[in-house]
Amino acid sequence: EAPEKQSSRRLLISGRNALYAPAFNGGIGWILFMRESTLMAQPFDAAREELVGDAVPVVDRVGAMSNLACVAISVNGVLAYRSDNAGERAQLVWFDRSGKVMSSVTEPGRYDSFALSLDGTRAIVSRFDDSGNPDLWAVELGKHLSTKFTFDRAIDVNPVLSPDGNRVVFASSREGAMDLYWKASDGASNEELLLKSSEGKRPLDWSRDGRNLLYAVIDPKTGDDLWFLPLTESERKPTRFLATEFQENQGRFSPDGRFVAYTSNESGQDEIYV
Repeated sequence: EAPEKQSSRRLLISGRNALYAPAFNGGIGWILFMRESTLMAQPFDAAREELVGDAVPVVDRVGAMSNLACVAISVNGVLAYRSDNAGERAQLVWFDRSGKVMSSVTEPGRYDSFALSLDGTRAIVSRFDDSGNPDLWAVELGKHLSTKFTFDRAIDVNPVLSPDGNRVVFASSREGAMDLYWKASDGASNEELLLKSSEGKRPLDWSRDGRNLLYAVIDPKTGDDLWFLPLTESERKPTRFLATEFQENQGRFSPDGRFVAYTSNESGQDEIYV
């Protein structure tokens, strides 16, 4: 039966990717998933399509990039992963056009993604705490002042600022899949759910006229696709912009909103298309 005609149901909630390790003798296999920075394994009966037994920790402090855990498992059960080095630090810095470092923007820390306001005065960054959980922070660039912006224990990443700098859209795993939320950039109000679906999503860009949000969707059949969401409440219906058998990602609107530049591996390697 074709995958799209098969039924599906939730097995467990995890903010990052999961793996399936089949049993060698056709018996009970394992579902591998992340719980914060720890890789967990839970027995899975593929014949009955259900979890059996309790989840047990396998490896602590597994590295991650955005919402993807850096882990893989071979057909013979060998596990490969990247360790999360808690001491690894970085800074966001200004460079001039010749590549010379001008000044630092943030204090040393572990950062995932960031958005810069059009006027260059503010940034919203995704920063990991000591437990490996990323939250958003607001950074006043001229003052070198950082203020925590989100406080949920879920994964908060991929911020995008509105053209006027008044709102932030970001991806969060608060209800399982990476859904889209938004919040006033001054932090005065709570975040609101903007778009929820079963697929993982991450915002990419906000059109200069403020009307549309471009975002990526991880589709189980076609991989990374590009969608846009009209932000006017009466027109807020997701629209698929580009979905092929290849990976479309990193989309950006042109300043006049007429074009989208994006990456695709259609040629066999990542290249830029318009």
